[in-house]
Amino acid sequence: MGIRPAEALFFGDQLYVDVYGALNSGMDVVWIETETQDWRPPEVQLSACKPTFTVRLISEIIELLENV
Repeated sequence: MGIRPAEALFFGDQLYVDVYGALNSGMDVVWIETETQDWRPPEVQLSACKPTFTVRLISEIIELLENV
């Protein structure tokens, strides 16, 4: 796409795989919080998986983008 990670916004619903991975790549993250959580290695603290934004429904992303 020709953009840097800091210019991207990643969307995902898995706390470790999506949020942790994108944050460590330098991207901001919208986490679509679900009732189930994915596995994460024990050495990864939950504080390292703090998303930039959290929504409960994917439809909330539209409003989020309009206000950012």
